[in-house]
Amino acid sequence: IRQSVPQIINNYAANVDYIQKTAKGNSWLMGISYNHTNTDNDAKQDIFTDGNFVSDINQTNHFIYKENILGAYITYERKFNEKLSGKIGTR
Repeated sequence: IRQSVPQIINNYAANVDYIQKTAKGNSWLMGISYNHTNTDNDAKQDIFTDGNFVSDINQTNHFIYKENILGAYITYERKFNEKLSGKIGTR
C-alpha cells in the first residue's frame, strides 16, 4: 500500500471590537468577527498489483471544503469589588 494525504488549509479571520467603559468601571464590549476557511484534502491510496501501483478508488477521496462564519457579539462586565466581577454576553 502507498498513501499520499496532502492537505492545504487557508484560514483568514478578522475582528472589529468596540469597548465602552462606564463611570463605575463597568464595561460594554461589542463587535463582529469573520472567519473564512478553504480546505483542500486529496487523500490517495494505491495498491501494489502486478509490479505496479494502481489507484484504489474505494480508498481515494478528494474534497474541497469552504466555510464562512460571520458573528456579532455583545458582552457586559460589572465589577462588584476588587476581587469579584461578573460577565454576561451573547453571540
